[in-house]
Amino acid sequence: MRKGNSMATPKGSNLFMLVLFLWFIVVSFIFVIVDMVMPMSMGVALFVIQFLGFGLPCVVILFHNRGRIKEILPMQRMGGKNILMICAMSLAFVPVLMFIAFVSQLFFTNFFSEAMDQISFEYSLLWALFFIGVVPSVLEELAFRGIIFSGYRDIPIFKAALVNGLFFGIIHMNMHQFFFTAVAGFVWCFMVFYTKSIWAAVLAHFINNGSQVMLTFWGNHLEGAAVYQEPSLAEAILSMGILAAVGMSIFFVIYPRFKVYNICRNTMPQQN
Repeated sequence: MRKGNSMATPKGSNLFMLVLFLWFIVVSFIFVIVDMVMPMSMGVALFVIQFLGFGLPCVVILFHNRGRIKEILPMQRMGGKNILMICAMSLAFVPVLMFIAFVSQLFFTNFFSEAMDQISFEYSLLWALFFIGVVPSVLEELAFRGIIFSGYRDIPIFKAALVNGLFFGIIHMNMHQFFFTAVAGFVWCFMVFYTKSIWAAVLAHFINNGSQVMLTFWGNHLEGAAVYQEPSLAEAILSMGILAAVGMSIFFVIYPRFKVYNICRNTMPQQN
């Protein structure tokens, strides 16, 4: 146990998760009331909820532990090779998460897709990337792969990542997003664990969300074309399943190299 750091144990992280969950419910409830009086665009609404729901609690915790921020938020320099491998693994894993999300939407309402479509019509591509890519990638990662994960670093990484992924799925508060966000959170924990940098998860998160934004804009453009034909359910499942299998294969080709590279890198004496 790290003396004097209340966030350095699973109990501290679990307490923060409970407070974060309850606080997020309160923020969402207040936001619904405020939005009825002063309607906001979807992009602004997402920004406000993200900032109040995740950003504010993170600021409070980090301020309270301001002398130990580097313990809570690992920020070791990743280096170019790590950045390239994280980008490659993240892009390869996008079809896997999309496949999980697609299957999930067969049983549960896809609120995420509805929000994406609305933002794509209300904003330019850059603004959409900011609201859906940048903001959640930074604020959610500070909370989950930063503050919450910091309390689980002294237990086996698989267990720590599993709990973190489940927490991340739960905080989205709908069954459709639960499954693919839980898997994503699980994978991103390993990236932070081996690189010892929160920026690894921020980058992976941005690539995933940014890809969804790009695909949404591209899909809306295609739907307006006369030659576009929407695939059948069977065709969609088959094509997405094949892409997911290819993506998973690429991911597991890169991941062992990523793991070995960082183990060797972290055991070498650090230069000042």
